[in-house]
Amino acid sequence: EKYRDGRLSREEYISERNRVNFQLEEVQKQLKQIRMEREARENGETKLSEFSRLVQKYRYAETLTKELEQTFVEKVLVFDAEHIRITWKFEDVFAAVEAME
Repeated sequence: EKYRDGRLSREEYISERNRVNFQLEEVQKQLKQIRMEREARENGETKLSEFSRLVQKYRYAETLTKELEQTFVEKVLVFDAEHIRITWKFEDVFAAVEAME
């Protein structure tokens, strides 16, 4: 409006427009970051809730059943009679819970 009324030179207008555009880009980046963090938090909460539900369901299990294995174990790598590696389906939840302690 000031540019239209002649109270702002073309150079001042361009400079102001560039400043506002830069600020807008920064705000959009921050908003994107906030949305990504919120989505990650919501996904983590959902996964933690699912993990808690399953732990409650199987808390009295005394032996490893096929159902229990399919619920909690992603894969098992056997290297030899003394060395195996278990990849858990909820490893990230384990790590998050461990970090809270």
